[in-house]
Amino acid sequence: MERLGLNGALSKTCKNLKIHEPTEIQEKTIPPILKGLDLIGVAQTGSGKTACYCLPSLQKLAADPYGVFGIVLLPTKELAAQVFEQFAVFSTSLGFRDKIALVVGGDPWLVQTRKIADRPYIVVATPWTSSRTLGTSRHTPEFFKSLCYHFRRGRSIAHRNTPS
Repeated sequence: MERLGLNGALSKTCKNLKIHEPTEIQEKTIPPILKGLDLIGVAQTGSGKTACYCLPSLQKLAADPYGVFGIVLLPTKELAAQVFEQFAVFSTSLGFRDKIALVVGGDPWLVQTRKIADRPYIVVATPWTSSRTLGTSRHTPEFFKSLCYHFRRGRSIAHRNTPS
């Protein structure tokens, strides 16, 4: 996995997880994402798509671990839980496991706002719950409050990252 541009800690984590060779989707997406490019990838279930955005996100975060770095929105609570587990497992070698938060329906609102108050680096959430929780917590950075405001009103936000 190192040949894709992943740092030593993440490559070692992959090796420990018995991920020795990248899948086709990982090979095609991880290097461009690490360069800061936007892309859309399509692949079958079980092909390792989550690692395609999880690993580059964690590597970028490792360079400057501070505050809320990213939010991953997923359509169902079950899928959010699966993605949360992947982020948690991959982030263990970086010491970030406790800085990944799962914000989904079913938990009391107070529990969810405490997760945000702990200033996680990555928030994995379902759309409605995240907009309700992130949009109302005094611990939420203004960018996320703005994102949640637009999300609740059905407005799309397009943000393009260009490599520097």
